[in-house]
Amino acid sequence: MGRDFRGGRGDTRGGGRGGDRGRGAPRGRGGRGGRGGRMGGAPKAFVVPHPRLAGVFVAKGQQEALVTKNMVPGESVYNEKRISVEDKQTGEKVEYRVWNPFRSKIAAGIIGGVSDIFIKPGAKVLYLGAASGTTVSHVSDVVGSEGVVYAVEFSHRSGRDLVNMAKKRTNIVPIIADARKPLEYRMLVGMVDVVFADVAQPDQARIVGLNSQYFLKKGGHFMISIKANCIDSTNRAEVVFQHEVQRLKDEGLTPQEQLTLEPYERDHAIVIGVYNA
Repeated sequence: MGRDFRGGRGDTRGGGRGGDRGRGAPRGRGGRGGRGGRMGGAPKAFVVPHPRLAGVFVAKGQQEALVTKNMVPGESVYNEKRISVEDKQTGEKVEYRVWNPFRSKIAAGIIGGVSDIFIKPGAKVLYLGAASGTTVSHVSDVVGSEGVVYAVEFSHRSGRDLVNMAKKRTNIVPIIADARKPLEYRMLVGMVDVVFADVAQPDQARIVGLNSQYFLKKGGHFMISIKANCIDSTNRAEVVFQHEVQRLKDEGLTPQEQLTLEPYERDHAIVIGVYNA
């Protein structure tokens, strides 16, 4: 990215709970609810490319929302809102899915102003801590049919949902395994452009470093969601973030950007950087 590492605002408080198991999509008046309802009842919503991020879009209308182009039109993954707009060039309907920042750390980071996520059309992504696949499904939309998402999840219960979703999204490779043991899935994962981790474990910096060593190409990028109280509940969040940044450096990773995820996640930060080993 060619920028000096920026520290985040680690001492802010507030915001709602989130994560893949967090609250549902924002509700809007008008329109039909449930699967495929119009976004907030907006009758004339239109969609434009995100100003910084390829493969990500912004829906504008009565409400503004972050969206991704649905790789499986007509299907919701977690009961998210879907928006259909007409392509002015072809006249065909194109369907987008609302990307809820209260349920996705990556979406929260994008809305918070992160400069780049390096996940783009055609990219190969290793996603650690995939859970049932809420955010994984949007990453699948972004990378498209030419990209691939290797989604690692330890829980067999969440893994069942992940596997079922991957049956329709053929660019997702679900892997039910322990992210601490990348040797166990080394035959399934190729070299990737991006490693993203949302594992909420005290040793998550080591987990990212180990997986980067095996799978992340030189000059590739990593993103890690840090939940302060999962690492050290006795210290202030900004102190925990500083310690984790140093641990990432010790693993051969170079942090370049840090951003807190308030108000969507309390005491969370996302750190983005490059792998130079």
